Amino acid sequence: MEIQDPAVAEAVKESGESTLEKAKAKAKASFEQLMNVSLDIAVTGKTGSGKSSFVNALRNLTDDDEGAAPTGVTETTKEPDMYEHPGMPNVKIWDLPGIGSPNFKANQYLKDVKFKTYDFFIILTSERFTENDIMLAKEIKKLKKSFYFVRSKIDNDISSQQRRKGFDEQKVLHAIRENCQKNLKDLGDPRVFLISSFEVENYDFEDLQKTLEEELPDHKRSALLQAWPVCSAESLERKIKMFKGLIWAVSLASGGIAVVPVPGLSAACDTTMIVAFFVRCYFAFGLDEASLTRLSKKVNKPLMKLMSTSKFALAIKEKALVRLQVSGAVIGISTVEYLSSLVPGVGSFAAAGLSFGTTFFLLREGLNDLVKVARKIRKEAALDNLCRSDEMDAVAMPEDSSSETDLSSALQRLGESDLSAAAIKAKEQLDGFENVTLNIAVTGKAGAGKSSFINAFRGLCDEDADAAPTGLTTTTTQATVYVHPTKTNVRLWDLPGIGAPSFNANKYLKEVKFDIYDFFIIIASERFSENDLCLAKEIQKHQKRFYFVRSKIDNDIRSMEQNRNFNEEMLLRSVRKDCYRYLKEAGNPKVFLISSFDLGKYDFLDLVNTLEVELPELKRFALVQSVPVSSPALLEKKKEMLEKLMWLAAVASAAGAFPSLEVLSLVIDKAVLSAFLLCCHYTLGLDGKSLEKLSKISNTPVPKLISAIKSPVALAVASGLSVRPRMTNTKALKSLDDLLDIKLILQGVRNAAEAFQTTHKVLKGALDEMVEDVKEVLKVSGLDE
Repeated sequence: MEIQDPAVAEAVKESGESTLEKAKAKAKASFEQLMNVSLDIAVTGKTGSGKSSFVNALRNLTDDDEGAAPTGVTETTKEPDMYEHPGMPNVKIWDLPGIGSPNFKANQYLKDVKFKTYDFFIILTSERFTENDIMLAKEIKKLKKSFYFVRSKIDNDISSQQRRKGFDEQKVLHAIRENCQKNLKDLGDPRVFLISSFEVENYDFEDLQKTLEEELPDHKRSALLQAWPVCSAESLERKIKMFKGLIWAVSLASGGIAVVPVPGLSAACDTTMIVAFFVRCYFAFGLDEASLTRLSKKVNKPLMKLMSTSKFALAIKEKALVRLQVSGAVIGISTVEYLSSLVPGVGSFAAAGLSFGTTFFLLREGLNDLVKVARKIRKEAALDNLCRSDEMDAVAMPEDSSSETDLSSALQRLGESDLSAAAIKAKEQLDGFENVTLNIAVTGKAGAGKSSFINAFRGLCDEDADAAPTGLTTTTTQATVYVHPTKTNVRLWDLPGIGAPSFNANKYLKEVKFDIYDFFIIIASERFSENDLCLAKEIQKHQKRFYFVRSKIDNDIRSMEQNRNFNEEMLLRSVRKDCYRYLKEAGNPKVFLISSFDLGKYDFLDLVNTLEVELPELKRFALVQSVPVSSPALLEKKKEMLEKLMWLAAVASAAGAFPSLEVLSLVIDKAVLSAFLLCCHYTLGLDGKSLEKLSKISNTPVPKLISAIKSPVALAVASGLSVRPRMTNTKALKSLDDLLDIKLILQGVRNAAEAFQTTHKVLKGALDEMVEDVKEVLKVSGLDE
């Protein structure tokens, strides 16, 4: 039977089923899975290893919270103790008895703790993994269950080592990891997750979550995603994605599919599902009062006040909907009507009965409202470096020849008195700017973030199709070229890592074909090493330029911002000072602190400015054209560069304005105009790929970004139409007789000057409009501050 309602038809399509009945059945199963799937996690290890604290961390509780697993130096766990997740009672975390006794028998232990109860095991230690840990893992493996090794109390290790001279956190973590894995060789070198139960935002807590997500069955994965604490912006986004992907199912499952809603009938059809969906989102995002109170204490900020910005969050809190799991349908009905009244245009429809479209809209708007406040809370808590802060002053426009529209001045700058010769030279210079190559070599130790830097420079995310592959292991074993997606003559080279102890700088440069590159960027995510210094000295010998980039600054900020006396500027100063200390022998070169995931912050603009000053003019243009628009300051830099080219385009265009070349003039004008405006379009980041990247970074839908683009020129370029900038005071096309008039031929210079002025005016107007579009796009995406 054909489905009349297009919204219902779309939901059926999204379900992957062929009929409405099958889609409804799948929807109900999906909703049932969301609400009722169970997950049983066993946590075991030696007494005193931090099992109970880890259980509390998984439940987003502190050790002194009501309902927390008891902790202590003595053995507190004599038998398996089950702790329900406070916001998701079907997720149970089991604190198993310690396994530290000398006569431990793994087989008997698993029988005693009812092995089959658990979906997977987490084996903790706060020191080295012991023979008992290995015996237990082998027995679990025999019984075909999954297990994961967690090295706990990492914060204690860091704290005890910080007092030592020459402390290096990364070296400490590496040593701990290596020490753990040395004891686990019999198990095939399993991964060890370094974790602090009191700092879940740091170390490997999120990596553990990702690993579990990958290895759990689909239905268990949804339980994990809901219950796992929001330890990062990324983990929050994964939760959001899951809930957004279930809106169709809840809409269908709730029963609101009548073509003509019957008052009272649809409300009686499982409206508790709608409320239950919102309550589950509320807990999963950490918006409940207990979670916010704990987070407020942790960051010493009054986060609860932000809840007033979310109508839905307040409704859930004030209507006591958290008790829904034990309440009846009557509460569900009244609260759905109340929630419907919060969304403009939905309340009146809800009063007449909830249709599918109304339900879908209500769910979508409610989820978006909760998402917004959840992101706002993370931003206010300063738990991530996602709060974009482009606080740089806009680059002032210098006085320059681009403002001159006098043709004689333009001819003088080109060193020509004849317009035809000047036009040829202008066209050659434009071709030079368009075709100049720029080869950038990016090198450093494996794992320093070279590939991510290359992707960011090219305006790509790490997961994009043409992105340089990234990973913890060395993914680059030979020099690999990555072409810029819109400026194909700009190439970034991902060179092999330089971390080997036997590294030979001279040999390395020969192997990577040193002469190809215009300059080198040497990246380190920790301290610069002896190999970095050797390479810099060798590059210097060959009279090439090199620049030191300290990457992953966002990670440094994130790991330290929990400290009570945290000061970002002081931390950045300390990182910079630490880098300089190791680079004295290279003549104290400048070090640029950069986050590849937030080019608008830290020293990226400073790096571009430095490169621009030191590169030849043509290559300077290629550089500025190719870097992504990550801040208003970079937008102004691009505009300034394009204005410098404008007069060349105007001269090349005006050259055709001789009467005997009237037809050719029309072609030349359009070709030059189109080429210049296409250049502006890509340079300013108005192309589809750039907008998609901006959408990912700012979590702003592409259609919303596109809606900010108003310029007829930008829209024409974007849609592939011929570009027709609005001209003023243009003369009507003359007849052939007029063109053959000798008097007109003698007046050729005057007409060419007029053509130059008109073309320049058109180009400037078009560029100004496009720049205003980009400013609006940045404003919509929240990057205009």
